[in-house]
Amino acid sequence: MAWHQIAIRVAIVAAIPLLWLIVASTPAGIAGAAAVSTALARAASYALALFGIPVFLDSANIIAGDFHAVIVLECSALDIITLFAAAVLVYPAPLASRLRGVLLGALALAALNYIRVVTLLLIGIHYPRYMDFAHDVIWQAALIIAAIGIWLLWQKRVSSSAAPPKSMA
Repeated sequence: MAWHQIAIRVAIVAAIPLLWLIVASTPAGIAGAAAVSTALARAASYALALFGIPVFLDSANIIAGDFHAVIVLECSALDIITLFAAAVLVYPAPLASRLRGVLLGALALAALNYIRVVTLLLIGIHYPRYMDFAHDVIWQAALIIAAIGIWLLWQKRVSSSAAPPKSMA
């Protein structure tokens, strides 16, 4: 791959999160962020109800006993999903493989993020003193490692399927 092709790919990876930030600061982006946050809060409150925890939900605010949490856009993991998508989209692979990789990887990361939000709420309710550490260290690292791991698995699968067949000699 020529140096200019590499430079273009690096620019795309850098530009996608920047575009995401710009869109997120528009009125439509802010409304979309509120909708995403509210939907995630609602889904998390359903999970808490399954655990028998009474929850009061007001938009993206979750109150369970003495514990109060606000689900904001950063809780949605859209930033990590966006970076993952950028890494997949710039990889030299067939377009269908890249689109399938983005879709499946984004779904996997969204599912993991949902588990993250629910477990953080449970930690906040039952073990509030560990909430900051679990939120800022454990789950941040877990999402980053998961995104890298999913990308590596996808890249390995795409590379192995594109490899020329081995000779029988």
